[in-house]
Amino acid sequence: MLRASITVVLATSLLVAGCGGGSGKPDTAAQPPEPTVPVPATPDTLAPNAPQALSARSSTSDSISLGWLASADNIGVIGYEVWRNGVRLQATPGTQTTFRDEGLAPGTEHTYTVRALDAAGNASAFSASLVTRTLASTGPVDTAPPSAPAALAASDISGTALTLNWAASTDNVGIARYEVYR
Repeated sequence: MLRASITVVLATSLLVAGCGGGSGKPDTAAQPPEPTVPVPATPDTLAPNAPQALSARSSTSDSISLGWLASADNIGVIGYEVWRNGVRLQATPGTQTTFRDEGLAPGTEHTYTVRALDAAGNASAFSASLVTRTLASTGPVDTAPPSAPAALAASDISGTALTLNWAASTDNVGIARYEVYR
């Protein structure tokens, strides 16, 4: 009987040791891992630098094309906002540093500014203002001559001077001046 008792004790000791028990230390291999807590990234609070060298590249009677030097940012610039006369027009995508403002009236003055945007929503300071104009309207080409002055008459005649009077000419565009020959 003694022999059976020893066998049972040995089997129990092996079973306890195989399960990690009996050593007095916790069994870390059988425990689930500790949950991990995500560490938030440091938020981007740095705005891009302001666009430089804003200029009018070209203009027509109804449009103005703008250009500027690219801004820099610690993360990256995602676009630019273009403003005319204090009103936001639109944002240009990505690294595009040109913008064409269309549908303007001929001969009108406009003030433009631009600011850069980054992915975190930070906006740069505005660029220096640019004041520029659309070209005056060229209008239709005037190919019709004015009518000849009518009813020419001289008055206040003296030995060295006289006054000329006539009925005004007419023209489809307008009369710019009269040329008098002697």
